This record gives sequence, structure tokens and C-alpha cells, in this order.
Amino acid sequence: MHHTGRPNRFVRRLAVRLSTRVAFALGTVGALVACGGDQATAPIDAVSPITIVPAALIVADGDNQVGDPNTALPIVPSVRLLTEAGRPVPNVRVTFTPNANSGSVTRTTVVTDSTGYASAGAWTLGPGATQSLVASSTALPGSPVTFRATLRPSQFDIAVRFIGDGGTARQREAFAGAVARWRRVITGDVGTVPLNVPAGECQSWLPAVNESINDLLVFVRIATIDGPGKILGQASPCYVNSTNKLPIMGFFELDQDDLALLLTQGTLDNVVLHEMGHILGIGTLWNYQRQLLVGAGTDDPYFNGAESRAYYTSTPGFSSAGLGVPVENSGSTGTRDSHWRRSIFANELMQGYAQPGSMPLSRITVGSLSDMGYVTAMSGADAYSLLTAARIMSTTASEREMSFGADIAAAPLYEVTPSGSRRLVRPALK
Repeated sequence: MHHTGRPNRFVRRLAVRLSTRVAFALGTVGALVACGGDQATAPIDAVSPITIVPAALIVADGDNQVGDPNTALPIVPSVRLLTEAGRPVPNVRVTFTPNANSGSVTRTTVVTDSTGYASAGAWTLGPGATQSLVASSTALPGSPVTFRATLRPSQFDIAVRFIGDGGTARQREAFAGAVARWRRVITGDVGTVPLNVPAGECQSWLPAVNESINDLLVFVRIATIDGPGKILGQASPCYVNSTNKLPIMGFFELDQDDLALLLTQGTLDNVVLHEMGHILGIGTLWNYQRQLLVGAGTDDPYFNGAESRAYYTSTPGFSSAGLGVPVENSGSTGTRDSHWRRSIFANELMQGYAQPGSMPLSRITVGSLSDMGYVTAMSGADAYSLLTAARIMSTTASEREMSFGADIAAAPLYEVTPSGSRRLVRPALK
């Protein structure tokens, strides 16, 4: 009896010590839970009764990706929360916050799972060239992690070649800016076509070409057209890809008699950007192997492409009950039926007047390119409102506004096959 009592007292003392340690650990975690703390995790280790304290938030997957605007990245961004010993910490809130121009995520607040992981879900990119997403937790204040992504470079190439003296540095700068601007909204490759044509086939001043054209080649000449204050410039596509009906070569003549005024008024960049739009097919290829322009020559012509119409009706200030996007119903050939209607669109880039200041390249115009078959990025469009346009039209017309005039040049159109053979499909416009 004497010997059997001693082990019993030892076991009782051990049980008290163990129960005290467990109660202390549970009390600590219970306090954290009551306070809503992010350290309220799986509280007790089965072998060693201690609380699990977060020590490191690390990137698990999805950093340094390349993608397209308005498109979800292929790898979902995720983090992992660990203790100092590298053990997972479950049940802790993690917040995912995209920075400016960095798109959106499916889940902004997530709780770590049993392995310490938390995922933001799909990260859909915004318009920024370089974008970032920050993951943070109040359990580790001051220790966020950052995911980075970059936009995929445009696959659409535009080569510009000057004929003659090549223009001044400032003039070349305007063309370089226009190329960069259009490449922001047209992102998909449209193909490479072999082109072998004699000099002067499309315009008398154009050289012979014998090469493979990747996407688009534009020839530029600065020359006298009709004196100051009339036609600022003229442009047109000449050759189109027989497969997708998109241009592979075009030209632009800029009237040297208007250059000084364009530079003084600050409208040169807008003029060049506008004319490049016509080479891309805006107003020039709407009805070539397409039915995008309805009512040409009537009092109410309109563009009926689905993408452009959708953006038109969703533009702030929309109130039209028309059937499509209103197209210019006045002016001569080369003006009417080939621009957005000035009385509605005011200062939008592809209406028929050049003006100082902002001429937004709207989603409506980008949508029209999509309707033609281009792969586009709507994030590259400018902010635009029909309410603002209405206010502009309600004021007295500025003396500094200049009509583009008949800015679509009379040019024949040839179709070129993937093998390089070509045929005349439309004679020069009159």
C-alpha cells in the first residue's frame, strides 16, 4: 500500500501541470479570438502546446506575369503565411489590393487555408504598362508582398517611310506618336503578306515595293496639295490582305502650306493621328467586303458594327434613338459618310474637324476597329463623354477649328493574296 500511493501522487501532480499549460495556451488563443485578432489560428500543437504565430507572408505563385489589358492572367496570384519555423498558419485574413491602373481581382479578402495559402482569384489586368497587386495582413503589419505584371507588347506593327526630305524632327515626332497611339488600341498581329508592286501604281509619287509586309506599311510625303486652309492632308489604304480585308499598305500626304498653322495651333499631332485612322480603314474600308455603313448618301447614314454601337449607347450622355453610330451627313466626298457626325461627336478624333486641345480617341472608334476585324485593347481608349461633346457644340465655334476637308484621297484599292498575287478590286474614288 505504501508503494502504490507514491505513483498515484506523481501522476496527479503531472496531470495538474499539463492541464495548467493547456489552459494557459487556450486562454491566450481565446483572448485573440475575442479581440478578432488575425493570430487566432489552430491554437495548440498536439506535441508542444504553443500558439501558432504568423512570421512571414510570402509570394506562392503568380508574380511577374505578362498579359493583355482587360484579360485575366493565366496564373492566379497566391500567398502563403508561415511561422518562424516555416509551419503554415491557417485562418488568417489576407487582403489583395490592385494599385492604380492595375485592374481587379476576384477576391479582395481571403482567409488562409489549412496549409497557409490564400488566393486572390483571377487578376484581370487594367491599362497600365506595368501593374501591381499588393497582398497584406493585419497579422503582419508593415510586411506586405507585391505581385507585378506587365502588358504584352502590341503585336501590330506600323512602318512609316518618308518620301523626299523626310520632314523635320518635329514632323517625324508627330508620326511616331501616332504609330505608338494606334498600337495601344490595336494589339493583335494581322499577318505578313508578300507585296511586289511597281512605282506609281497606287499614287504617282509612291515608289516600287518588293518585300514582305508585316501588318502595315505607310508612305508619307509633305507636299503642296491645295494651298493654306483647305485640305490639311489626304490619306488612304492602297492594298489589303485578301484573307482578312485589312490594309497592308497606304499613304498620307500632308499639305506643307498648312504646316505652320498646324504647329502654331498645336493641332499637328491630332491631324496625323486622324489621317492614320483612315489608312487603318476608318471611313475607307467600312463597306469593303463588309456591311458596316448603312444609308450612305442619305440624311442619316450610320455605322452598324455591334462593338461600336454598344460603346456608343453606353457613353455618358447618350440619348439618341437612332439605329447605329451617326456618320457625317454633310460635306463633299471624302468628308460625308466617312467620319463620325460632327454635330454629335464635337471633338472626338474621327469627326471631321481638327482643333487644338483634346481630341479623344474614344471607345466608339476602337469598337469600330474591332468590328472591322482588328484585335483591340479597349484600355487604350481615351475618356469621352457625349455630354461634354454637347457642351462644346453649344458654344460658338472656335476660329481655330479647321475642317479636315476632303481628307480621304482618291486611290485605287488592290487585294493581295498570301502568295503575293494582286487584283484591282476598287478603282480610284472620284
